[in-house]
Amino acid sequence: MFIDEIESHFHPKWQYRIISLLKAFFPKTTFYIATHSPLIVSTTDEGEAYELVRKGNKVTAHQLGNPREWYLADVFTGAFHIDFLQSTVTSENDGSHLIQKLKDFSTKVKEYANTKDDRLKQEANILYQQILPSLAKDDPRRRALDSLRTLLE
Repeated sequence: MFIDEIESHFHPKWQYRIISLLKAFFPKTTFYIATHSPLIVSTTDEGEAYELVRKGNKVTAHQLGNPREWYLADVFTGAFHIDFLQSTVTSENDGSHLIQKLKDFSTKVKEYANTKDDRLKQEANILYQQILPSLAKDDPRRRALDSLRTLLE
């Protein structure tokens, strides 16, 4: 079965569910689906998602790995070549500072978990306090932030 732009007119909730529903209702059917939806790509298992790349008159397929295990930001980067840190916006409030702080926090927590260096723990806690006001209580990044912070205890 070939389906082009399956995400058209779908609410993100349905985009996220469509692949699992198709697999459940049509288990013996092979689907070839074209999409520009990171949500749909993020629900594929290893070996199911490919990126088609045109070079001149030749089109090649590159397997994407296992998008289900990626962060959504990684889906944007790996499947759609969007790098949020390379934004053309240069404003102080464009979000890239927050993203960098989140990455720095994650790195410091991981380094602390490996070394138990109190300096890293202190730096990570300072970053945590700086990041916290920028995230809403229901922001998924906040849950990840809080989860990482437990490694500092």
